[in-house]
Amino acid sequence: MNNPENAFANSEYATVREVLVCVPALDMPTQGKQVFAAPQLASQQHRRLVQALTEQGVICRFIDSDAQLPYQCYTRDSCVITPWGLLVTRMGFAPRKAEDAAMLRYAKASSTPIWQQVSTGSLEGGDVMLIRPGLVLIGVNEVRTTPEAAAQVRQWFEAEGWAARVIHYPTEFRHLDILLGVIGPCDLLCATEVLASVDQAWLRAHGYQLHPVPQSECRTMACNTLNLGEGRVVTHARNAFVNQYLTQIGVRTVPVDISEFADDDGGVHCLVQALVRDAAPALNRSDLHPSAGIFHV
Repeated sequence: MNNPENAFANSEYATVREVLVCVPALDMPTQGKQVFAAPQLASQQHRRLVQALTEQGVICRFIDSDAQLPYQCYTRDSCVITPWGLLVTRMGFAPRKAEDAAMLRYAKASSTPIWQQVSTGSLEGGDVMLIRPGLVLIGVNEVRTTPEAAAQVRQWFEAEGWAARVIHYPTEFRHLDILLGVIGPCDLLCATEVLASVDQAWLRAHGYQLHPVPQSECRTMACNTLNLGEGRVVTHARNAFVNQYLTQIGVRTVPVDISEFADDDGGVHCLVQALVRDAAPALNRSDLHPSAGIFHV
């Protein structure tokens, strides 16, 4: 590929062309229990999610299911798509440790370039958000993603000329993408009751409008949305407040019931890895919200 900035994705909001998904492996109990309370319903909901993506013109690629990896359906976590290829992560949750090897096998089979691979601590993909060209957020809860791994990934992005912000958040939340959702170049769904005020101030200073989401809906994956570009956002159908709010501000929602996954603290963003997006152009000062205080990314 001659232009790496156009090869994969440099944002979370440009038009999605291809995604990576994984059919849930339902026949393998984990730690003495099933991952999903209603496995067949989880399977049906996942099929409906894939159908919804296909109806939106998105090509769905599949990584093979593995009964030994029952959480692999959350394809967001074992890698991060960057403008330069895959960032292969290092899982912090013991039953998911082998997922990085599965992702490496997929990359080899699909001839997908590897950009970097986390080699210290642990870091999961739901904690890395390329919120716009040149700006990445890295979440740390010291359970799934550790400070040392976050520092390693931050250095890699900074070496490419990107600005990186490490955001610490409470351990009761699994990943940063449960607290933030990208709905546009300068608009974020945000768990304002949870995210530290200093981080909220930093985001606003960089031109973002934060759209508050009640903590109760954050826990049912209201922020964990997938932006398909062109004003379309895939959401969890049961989050009434966020779906109504997004519609009111002009966002076209694509609601899908993923309640079985939400009960496992997984959402739409967790279930879908955007493999290929159109390249988002760099933003100018005039693109930002008027309240922006600084702009140096």
